[in-house]
Amino acid sequence: NAASAVEYRCVFVHNSHATLSLENAAVYISSQVAGGTVLAIAIDDIAASAIGGSSAQAFEAATATTDPDAGVGAFSSPSSSGAALSLGTIPAGFCKALWVRRTAANTSAVNDDGGTFVVFGDTAA
Repeated sequence: NAASAVEYRCVFVHNSHATLSLENAAVYISSQVAGGTVLAIAIDDIAASAIGGSSAQAFEAATATTDPDAGVGAFSSPSSSGAALSLGTIPAGFCKALWVRRTAANTSAVNDDGGTFVVFGDTAA
């Protein structure tokens, strides 16, 4: 935190439904702890893929501080469903990667620092 470090994490959204696709899936940051780190998200460029697939399912960063900018969209901090980032359609049994950027700001200690993400979409049912 004192060094104002920037770190990245890849997170997968998994559609665990047996038959229905998650259509028009999107994600936003619904809350962040005040006074803590700043969060931003970006969607990985690799298409949704089957869980356990043999091809790459997301950009592979060398370290937690490696900016995945070559393999993801632009980072932003959408805070409502109207500004959410599109994940597209995630078929049943598939996953789609998104990236979280955590930027420390040399703040005083904050308990339970973090944020909450919301993923939503439609189905044909």
